[in-house]
Amino acid sequence: MTSQHSCTTQGLTSLLLIICGLFISAASHAQFLSAPQVLRESQFEYKTLTPATFTPTFLTQANTEGTSRFSFVGDNAFGDPLNPAVVSIYVRAQSQSSTYLYQSMPLTNSAAAFISQLNVQAALGYRYFGDQ
Repeated sequence: MTSQHSCTTQGLTSLLLIICGLFISAASHAQFLSAPQVLRESQFEYKTLTPATFTPTFLTQANTEGTSRFSFVGDNAFGDPLNPAVVSIYVRAQSQSSTYLYQSMPLTNSAAAFISQLNVQAALGYRYFGDQ
């Protein structure tokens, strides 16, 4: 009976480590996507909106939310893969008072031009968000 108990305990411990590993991995990934700095002692509020279909509409939506301290996380699809419900997700850290301002940049034709463009914007306090 002791060896059976030991096997069960080892199995549960392994399962727990796998579950904890997945949770830690997912939490780290979500934190990276939602904030430029680690916010270990904060609570977050999320909201969803109808996705914008054009760049000017996206900028209006993101900047409106940015004035309320919400930053854009991304678009997610839910439900039927052939006809998904798509939403834009925004997040706000309760302990932060930062507001967000978004702008779009023209496309470049090389990696060097792109990095140059990013460095000009970085000097102005902007951070690259990604393609939208």
